Amino acid sequence: MFKPSKLRTESLGPSRPELSAPVQSRSFATSENPFREALISLFTEVIATANRLKTGAGADLPAGSGGVLQILEKEGARTVPQIARNRFTSRQNIQIVVNRLAREGLIELTDNPSHKRSALVKLTAKGEHLLAEVGKRRQEFLDSLAIQFSPQDLQSGASLLRRLRKALTERSSRSEKVSAGEGLQKKISPASGGKKIDVKEKNIPQDSPDTELPFNLL
Repeated sequence: MFKPSKLRTESLGPSRPELSAPVQSRSFATSENPFREALISLFTEVIATANRLKTGAGADLPAGSGGVLQILEKEGARTVPQIARNRFTSRQNIQIVVNRLAREGLIELTDNPSHKRSALVKLTAKGEHLLAEVGKRRQEFLDSLAIQFSPQDLQSGASLLRRLRKALTERSSRSEKVSAGEGLQKKISPASGGKKIDVKEKNIPQDSPDTELPFNLL
């Protein structure tokens, strides 16, 4: 029967205590980052609350379209880019929603005197009727929640989420600037016979920061 040599046995012994080091390191990192844990917890609650709201008073609105209809109801006719800026999303995403709402007869596209190539989006009578019906149910829904929270609590929560949204928007803006800067760092010089040369632009970070969220909550 094979017996391990003394040299082999001794070499295996000291390695055992080292195995616990990574586990202790992870535990230490978690306990020393209460801010990170609290932030992830907040994000999780925001997503969960948004999902619950989708099954609440606004559930009768077409999926992903309620916000667009409400903007048109509140502000009147708007262009697709204007709606996109209001919703903090891309023009392409809003265009898809607008096309679907138009097929359902809830909105219509009209000529825009200020911009011939950007039509105005406005509610139809069918769309106004749908929002009126949903509005009644929404009011009952909000009244049922109002008795459980004080105005101060709700204002404080809204203020926190507003600041968080602003921080995420600024983070996204910085990411776009960094990406644009990286595209300018390398150009092809006609005088160099087509060879690539490095062109370092002023005020452009050389190292791209980690601008993406390190987790997916959706």
